[in-house]
Amino acid sequence: MSRAIIFDTETTGIDEPEIIEAAWIEPDSVHSLSEDKIKEIFHRRFEPNKTISLSAMAVHHIMDEDLIG
Repeated sequence: MSRAIIFDTETTGIDEPEIIEAAWIEPDSVHSLSEDKIKEIFHRRFEPNKTISLSAMAVHHIMDEDLIG
């Protein structure tokens, strides 16, 4: 039986990037990604030690203020 995990991250930018968001899903089957067939979902945001670059914000629309607290 095949297993798939779809993983995505967002970072502070290209220069010495820090991860600010990580997420993954694990579908029940590699043949279906419908919402009712998702086995596991993970989503978490992290507060970085540096500010997010403007170019990174333009891509993922996450601002420094979104990560405080």
